[in-house]
Amino acid sequence: MKKFIIGILIAICTLCLGFAVACVDGSEPKYYLITFTKVEGITYNCDIKSGYEVREGATVSFSITCADNVVGEPTVTVNDSKINKDGNGNYSFKMNS
Repeated sequence: MKKFIIGILIAICTLCLGFAVACVDGSEPKYYLITFTKVEGITYNCDIKSGYEVREGATVSFSITCADNVVGEPTVTVNDSKINKDGNGNYSFKMNS
């Protein structure tokens, strides 16, 4: 009976160790600096402020407000790629390297 209980405990410990190893891949999460370029007449509305770090894979959403003297629709780019606003007037992108 004692050997049986020891065998079960070893099996449970091995299983727990396997789950722990599977959950940790050893890599640290990556963070990237977000910067909203200051443009006269443009105000950014975002929960994340310019100069803060954002974790890789996070979705960043924001809107912009244009002053009355701004003519035309502004072009919004992320890492030199143009992004368009959604049906609610928000821009969003996934933070990647």
